[in-house]
Amino acid sequence: MQLLKFAIFVVTAMLSSSAIACKCEADIKTPPADDECPRLVTFTEKCCSELGGTMNGDDCVAHSIAEKLKAFHKCCQGKSDCNYPGPR
Repeated sequence: MQLLKFAIFVVTAMLSSSAIACKCEADIKTPPADDECPRLVTFTEKCCSELGGTMNGDDCVAHSIAEKLKAFHKCCQGKSDCNYPGPR
């Protein structure tokens, strides 16, 4: 019984960890929209920023854009690793 509980815990943790962050799959660097930043930014950074999200390393924290996952996917030109309910 303990082994079963542990296995369920591990599977749940693995499934939930896959949705912690979002990233554009075609993550090329582009000039920032405001032209104030001298460096190039990735699509992930650009889309995350536009939607008011929070970056963590190279990823956009999923819960910071939880209500905007479809917009994030669209901003990533239809190529993101974040799942959202509804048609694409």
